[in-house]
Amino acid sequence: FITICSKLKDDIVSVYPHLVDTESSVPPALPYIHSIYLFLATSIPLSFIPTIWDATKDTIWELSGDLQEHQRTINDLYKLYGWERGITRIQLHPHIRSCIQQGCKREGELQQQSTEEVIVFTLTSSIQRAKATSLYCPSCKVTYTDNYYIHQGAQLRTYYDHMPQYIKMNEHHFVETRIAEKWTSSMV
Repeated sequence: FITICSKLKDDIVSVYPHLVDTESSVPPALPYIHSIYLFLATSIPLSFIPTIWDATKDTIWELSGDLQEHQRTINDLYKLYGWERGITRIQLHPHIRSCIQQGCKREGELQQQSTEEVIVFTLTSSIQRAKATSLYCPSCKVTYTDNYYIHQGAQLRTYYDHMPQYIKMNEHHFVETRIAEKWTSSMV
């Protein structure tokens, strides 16, 4: 919400008449058209948007239009306060919570098998420390990761139908799909 609004500041200002000072103060209300857009973009109920605007408008107005510095600050906060508590900005989890194997008798969600620290190479934030979690189905002995699933004792990985945001390069290294696509384009 805050990120989207900070990028819309100029557009929000353009709705107000020239007599309203939006340079030294925050507009008192979010225009209705922007509320509709935020409702659709964030899935926040439309009735909550004005309240969230009131609570965050000062923060939004202080943010610069270019969020690079804001992203660096968030990354620094994760490093400073999150890492020692096991909280990372990027968390790699399987996109499913229940076993998808045909004929599996498992009821309920999968069990967490392991969580390990990994390194992720990203296009915007360079190298990031991250957490990769795998889930396990004790009924049919299948381990699910963010990229694929594998049956216990099997050598063959089965990849999901969708392209993941991060591709596993080896046990502890992932690369953002956009970087892999740039590498492919460069080689072609």
